[in-house]
Amino acid sequence: MAELVSNTTRGKFGQPRNIFNMSKRTTAKILRRLHLQCSKCGWDEEVCDLHHIHGRKIDDHNNHNNLTVLCPNCHRLAHANKISVDELITLEQQIGDSWLEAYYG
Repeated sequence: MAELVSNTTRGKFGQPRNIFNMSKRTTAKILRRLHLQCSKCGWDEEVCDLHHIHGRKIDDHNNHNNLTVLCPNCHRLAHANKISVDELITLEQQIGDSWLEAYYG
């Protein structure tokens, strides 16, 4: 597979700290390349959403330990408190740093 980011571009802007601090378009591309399914129900028909487990009011809220991948339906249920925080798998647990490979191609 050909590299999606050339060697001259790689690292030019520094290594991204987390998946959420990029544009929505780049984040969607990464999630699509990783073929991630909903961490709650397993839905994988389309790109899932990133959800802040403990909201955005905590320090370092975009940390992968505070993010999870949810389908649109489970995302709504999480915001309605119908899915408990204990039921969610963090992005760190689900993919670790493998998202960087999908970012660089």
